Amino acid sequence: MRGKDSRFRLRILGGLAVSLTIVLYPASSSAQSVDWVKQFGTEHTEMGTGIARTKSLVFVVGNATHGLPGSTANGVGCFVRAFDYAGNTVWTNTFACDSGSRASVSVHKGGIYVASSIPSVASVQRFDMSGELVWQRLLGADTQRGAIPYAISATGSGVYVGGEVTGSFHGETGEGGADAFVTKLSLTGARMWVRQFGTDGNDVAFGASATSSGVYVAGREASPAAEAGFLAAYSRGGQQQWYQGGKAEFPEGLHATSEALFATGFVQVSLGHSAFVQRTDLSGDVEWTRTLAGVSEGAPPGTDARAISVIGKRVYIAGSTSGEFEGQTQLGETDSFFARYSTAGRKRWVLQAGTGGGQDGGWAAVATPSSGVFFAGRTTGAFPGYTPQDYDAYLLHTTP
Repeated sequence: MRGKDSRFRLRILGGLAVSLTIVLYPASSSAQSVDWVKQFGTEHTEMGTGIARTKSLVFVVGNATHGLPGSTANGVGCFVRAFDYAGNTVWTNTFACDSGSRASVSVHKGGIYVASSIPSVASVQRFDMSGELVWQRLLGADTQRGAIPYAISATGSGVYVGGEVTGSFHGETGEGGADAFVTKLSLTGARMWVRQFGTDGNDVAFGASATSSGVYVAGREASPAAEAGFLAAYSRGGQQQWYQGGKAEFPEGLHATSEALFATGFVQVSLGHSAFVQRTDLSGDVEWTRTLAGVSEGAPPGTDARAISVIGKRVYIAGSTSGEFEGQTQLGETDSFFARYSTAGRKRWVLQAGTGGGQDGGWAAVATPSSGVFFAGRTTGAFPGYTPQDYDAYLLHTTP
């Protein structure tokens, strides 16, 4: 049986049943619904891939291949847009990046830090709260493909960026076809250190989350023999504290707290994927894992999670599904989905949302203490009140 709606979870390893866990979840007290959604874009391609917030503003970053109306243009390819908590646009800035860049964003004390890619190099930028560019730093490699960042996390000790790189990266030595990397910059943009690591295959860091003690990194390792997930920890000075590879779960999003690590992504099931959310201690040892999948009639399951946000005792994930969750309705080829768990691993609700236009997906999540949770993603259709325009970005709000 698959998914969190299953009451029995059987874990299989090497063809042998090694554990049987009976998990009983309380029924949700009420149905979860969308409070509002803001869809935006042009007749070209846009999608929201990252999100962050202050006490009064939400910042969405992503792709905008031909810019966005009403923006302060510093090039085209990517955007950062500020919204208030009611979903009203405050300002928009566009900037140069690769059309396939997966921009990410983090906020710390008056600075908006954005990571994206331009040809062969990783770009890290700081904007002020009015959307003005303060500085930009380029991190390059010695091969044509170069460096691609996927995650950024800013704290008082600096700005941490994770991604993948082909070739030697600022004095580091390549291990395989592509390696994972994590780097630290100061809040003024000075490069502090770079660490490149991996197997003799293709490796990538999709998630990075910093705390006062350092940074945690999550991603995929791919040796010629097999693919697997990994978690790793680095100190503020760049020393690797531990590395846990060979994981059955493939993490794409990571959120570190002072007590634990929370990761989300996908696990491979027969001919398809299920989403997972996992809690580990700060040494990477697993405390619990939950899986989640929509039911697909006559097709392999396809549910992937890409983003996670933790606040207090609440854990939120976002992703896409080609199936249908219990009590929900499948609207398109793929729909966005959002879910809430407790930090103890209890599923509180699942919300499936889409336009029926084909391919929708949730790519980013950020929770607030008392003003609900915001999700960002993409749609090929139209939410109520909007007109479809190829791929559009969206910002969606729901209550806790």
